This record gives sequence, structure tokens and C-alpha cells, in this order.
Amino acid sequence: MYRFTHHNRAVKSAAKACSCTRKKDEQKKHYKKLLQLTNRTRQTLLEAGFELSRVDVLEAGMCPDRIREWLDNVERLIPLV
Repeated sequence: MYRFTHHNRAVKSAAKACSCTRKKDEQKKHYKKLLQLTNRTRQTLLEAGFELSRVDVLEAGMCPDRIREWLDNVERLIPLV
């Protein structure tokens, strides 16, 4: 099972700090943090997609159309990350 943490606030904070900081060293630090958060989110997305593709839809009582829609969104988003 995957674990998800919502990084929205942390990502916004790192992106803002990266763009507002004038010192190159500080920008690199904030950008590195932003990349780490993005990578964690990407990894969680891949894990969730893998788990969902393996689920027996009928046994789990899940709607196959919703699962297919979610997996399509994952396939569309991964290249963007």
C-alpha cells in the first residue's frame, strides 16, 4: 500500500522562495527542495497507479470506469512531472 502526503503548501513555499531569492546559493537550496517534493509526489503517483492497475475491480467493489479514468490521468501527468 502506498502512502500519500499532500505537498501543496510546501511546494508553493519552495517555488516562491526560489523565485524571490536573489542569491544563487539560496535559489539552489530551494530548487533542490522543490525537486525532492516533486519526485516524492511522482513516486507516490506511480505506486498508486501500479496498485490500482492490479486491483480486482469486481472484488473490491470499485467502479471500473473511474479506475480507468484515474489511470488515464496518471499516464497523462507522469511525463509532465
